[in-house]
Amino acid sequence: MVMPRFLRLMLYGKGMYRAQRNGTLLALNRMTGQPAFRVATGGDLHNTTLKTNGMIIIQAEGKLLGVKLPASLK
Repeated sequence: MVMPRFLRLMLYGKGMYRAQRNGTLLALNRMTGQPAFRVATGGDLHNTTLKTNGMIIIQAEGKLLGVKLPASLK
């Protein structure tokens, strides 16, 4: 499923993940509203972000990135 370029928002566990137009993935703690981490991918983000085994998988232009989730978002 291809998400519209203007909005990509995913909810997994205690985390809310927003893919931004500038190629950045922003993770927020849904319980506190505080930013948890930010990843600059260096390219356009494609499709949805996936979660598996305590990792977030980011599909960026020409890349597949994995980020270990902090305990606060599990």
